Amino acid sequence: MHQRLAWQRRVRKWHNRIAVIGFLQLFAWTVSGIYFAFTDIDHVHGDDYRVASPERLIDFSALNLSTTFAGKLTVQERLPGEVIVGANGHWQTAQGHPVRMLNQAEALSLGKAQTTLNLSVANLIESAEPTSEFRGRALPLWQLIDTDQPSVKVYLDAYSGSVSAIRNDAWRIWDFLWSLHIMDYSTRDEIGTVLLKIFSVLTLFTALLGIALYVLIPRR
Repeated sequence: MHQRLAWQRRVRKWHNRIAVIGFLQLFAWTVSGIYFAFTDIDHVHGDDYRVASPERLIDFSALNLSTTFAGKLTVQERLPGEVIVGANGHWQTAQGHPVRMLNQAEALSLGKAQTTLNLSVANLIESAEPTSEFRGRALPLWQLIDTDQPSVKVYLDAYSGSVSAIRNDAWRIWDFLWSLHIMDYSTRDEIGTVLLKIFSVLTLFTALLGIALYVLIPRR
């Protein structure tokens, strides 16, 4: 009996110690999981601000491509009457010349055409931090802002004229909680970090110790 009580005390002590270490991360996993479950992912992506692009007829006979492309080609109309061709992030005109960068007025016009926002401010972005909210998008980008909704930001590719991303407060909360969830606080994209593995094992060990305590505690 004394040996059983000694084991019970020892298991309880280790269970409490590990639970204290992992409590904050368990709390972060719980809070982030609740937010992910109850938040509309389409709103997080800003899809409710997007406008479906109208279908346009493109005359492929007008294309004059002198360059050899590798990979998938994208043919689209950028400005009215201007057809551009892209592959691997590089864009050319229908005549095979490099596409010029959109100016501020053109970027605002294209942003308004692709969203429901009344965009009036445009900032050119040519460099980014690893944790920037438009990370993973090709630079340069035009950041477009509706002064009536300044928290909503539209990021438009400076060459293709396509909206690359729309960011709002729901996305920023999601991004922060995601960094806590996967324990990647720098790039916020790496699943399987060392910290995540360590705390996952600790959590499993805590649960096993809890089961052991249930078995060891005398029942009337």
